[in-house]
Amino acid sequence: MQIHINRDGQNFGPYTLDEARQYLASGNLIETDLAWFEGAANWMPLSQVPGVAPARPAAPVVAAGGPVSAPVAGAVAAPATGSAITYAGFWRRVVAYLIDGLLVGVVSVAMPLLVFAVIGSIAGSTEAASATLAMVGLSYGGTLIAMWLYFALLESSPRQATLGKMAVGLIVTDFEGRRIGFGRATGRYFGKILSALILGIGFLMAGFTERKQALHDMLATTLVVNKDPADTGVPWWGWVVIVLSVALPYTLELMLALAP
Repeated sequence: MQIHINRDGQNFGPYTLDEARQYLASGNLIETDLAWFEGAANWMPLSQVPGVAPARPAAPVVAAGGPVSAPVAGAVAAPATGSAITYAGFWRRVVAYLIDGLLVGVVSVAMPLLVFAVIGSIAGSTEAASATLAMVGLSYGGTLIAMWLYFALLESSPRQATLGKMAVGLIVTDFEGRRIGFGRATGRYFGKILSALILGIGFLMAGFTERKQALHDMLATTLVVNKDPADTGVPWWGWVVIVLSVALPYTLELMLALAP
């Protein structure tokens, strides 16, 4: 269980159950602090959280100017009162990935076509062979750079999302719920190579890890969360995208097989 704390509009945590007990006993947390954990319908006093025994600290530590803030555990900041952070579901991320894949795929196809068109215009010249190698290298290199910049720039932008993630209402954050920088977004992008190398298991991890993190999220210490905490489902058109992405390749293969 991960417990989020809100005191006077300031967010702390989340903490494990043992950490919450410890901070409650030491006086860093108090029974009247608002608490929320995944599965709870609403915020509640910390003393009402199952497993947190009511405890009255003997000597709370009080700093000049107000109560001592609860120690920050270095994880996701607690949501503001009346709301809650919800991690992006696996299928919602799949829809975003398919949309981004389509957009990136268009660029991946367009650049080689442009290169081969240029190569065709110089065919027959004495420098055609060397020019061909250079242009092919430029094509693949340009495609890789374009893909990297697409993900890294958009995920570190104020919108915190690629076009695919924007479409389904997802954003990328750090463990404190803040916008990530370009460097971290770059690390997250290239971390996908490792996610793919282990038979795609790194991507599948987003379906069963506690915070719905894929391997590259863990490597970059990032989270993918719902922009609207209450909007967690996959839109109807998202399921259409998933079905088409599965059915279309088989449909094309069947059409080619039946073609005269």
